[in-house]
Amino acid sequence: MNSAVLRQDHDAGEARDNAGAGRLPEFVLVGAMKSGTTTLHEYLARHPRVFLATPKEPQFFSRDEVFARGPGWYRTLFSGARPEQLCGEASTCYTRKLEFPRAAERLAQHLPQARLVYLLRHPVERAYSHYGHLMSERLAKTGEPACSFEQALEQFPTIVDSSRYADQLAHLRRWYPESQVLVLLLDDLKRDPCSVLARVQQFLELPPADLLADGPARANESGTSLARKEARDVSRRLRTLPLVGWLKRWLPAAWRRRLRDAAFDYALRSDAIREAQAQFRQSLSPLTPITRVALLERFRDSTTEIADRLKRDLSDWQR
Repeated sequence: MNSAVLRQDHDAGEARDNAGAGRLPEFVLVGAMKSGTTTLHEYLARHPRVFLATPKEPQFFSRDEVFARGPGWYRTLFSGARPEQLCGEASTCYTRKLEFPRAAERLAQHLPQARLVYLLRHPVERAYSHYGHLMSERLAKTGEPACSFEQALEQFPTIVDSSRYADQLAHLRRWYPESQVLVLLLDDLKRDPCSVLARVQQFLELPPADLLADGPARANESGTSLARKEARDVSRRLRTLPLVGWLKRWLPAAWRRRLRDAAFDYALRSDAIREAQAQFRQSLSPLTPITRVALLERFRDSTTEIADRLKRDLSDWQR
């Protein structure tokens, strides 16, 4: 089935009452959180036949307050796409079933023909990164300092659940056939991005494009939520400059995106924000050998199942 047919199939029923109100996406990067989806998203943004939603993670099918806005609102996120482009988004919360148990069902109800890409990394490393993300969010929102990793594992069960990839896949499989779900490894994307990106393009039935021509995509190392908030404030002020406003009006969309990213990166590299990042990282408790071993045991059955499914040696995930 080609991409045009995919688009027609799922748009036909959904768009009856909202003609001209935008489109629905043909693919979704569903996770896993803190596993390289930002990098893959950036690579796909370079493809001329791809249109990606802004914001990157609409979280439409996971968060009740966003879902309440209705499918018409969701379609508007893709209203700027050209007819020949495939639309996509990258809400990693769609594979956090403990936290958002209805996300996969809603996704399937509205996007039954969508193709899903699920990117995985070492489950313990992902869990520790998830901890840092949650502590960063808490600091930015409430000013509350970080608790220990062990305390976070007790307070936020989603940290462990989100690294049990076999469970997340089993939940997705209730709603989607295996042929519509592509499972990838972050290690492969780092080691051989050319091959992985070729697989993704083939899976999405995109014409081949050199997504590495502009160099490696940025990893998701933009720092804490607090630092990102401060950086956004700085970059927002930069974008109010008259020259920047003129460029935004006349530059193509791809160049406007580069301008926005450059402003954000410039702000993020400021000394004050770097200092905030360093202080936050120092406030996190380390991943101790005892906790690592305990988590490896909790993930063992899931890791074995993923290795069997992918027919891959994932012994590195067992240590």
